[in-house]
Amino acid sequence: MSTANEIYALLVPIQRQRLLLPRTAVREIVRYKTPEPLSDSSTPDWLPGTIDWQNNHVPLISFEGLCGKQVPEKNSRTRIAIMTALSDEIPNQVYAMFVEGFPQLIGVKEKDLVVDEDVKFPDDCPIITQLKLFNDRPQIPNLQFLEKKILQFI
Repeated sequence: MSTANEIYALLVPIQRQRLLLPRTAVREIVRYKTPEPLSDSSTPDWLPGTIDWQNNHVPLISFEGLCGKQVPEKNSRTRIAIMTALSDEIPNQVYAMFVEGFPQLIGVKEKDLVVDEDVKFPDDCPIITQLKLFNDRPQIPNLQFLEKKILQFI
C-alpha cells in the first residue's frame, strides 16, 4: 500500500538509458510495428511515421533521435509505448515512442527523488533532469517539449 508521500512511476527502458514517467503517461506497450512514413519528406529521423493503434494513426517518435543521438536499430527487444499526450492538440491525445523492453512499475518516495547535480541538460532538450534513484540514473523527459516537437510535423 502506498503512503501519502509515495507515487507510482514507470522506469521505461530506452537504448542505454531509462526514463522515469508517471504511470498514467503510458497507456500500453505493443509489439514493434513498422511505421507508415509521413507524406512530408522533410520530417526528421526521430519521427519515422505513424502506426495504427485502435484504428488511429499515431505519430511514432524515437526519444534518442529527438535528443540528437542516432536513432537505434530495431531489435528483438524493441517495443512501442503508447503515450497519453498532455496536449489536446495531439490527435486523440496519444502518440507513440520506441522503447527497449517493458517498463518497470516502482513506488517512489519523495526522499528517493535526488537530482544528479553532475549532469546538466540544455533548455532546448527533451530531458528535464537526471535523478539518482536507488542504483539507477533515470532521466525525466520533458513531455511538453516532446509534444511541441511532434506538433511541428503532424
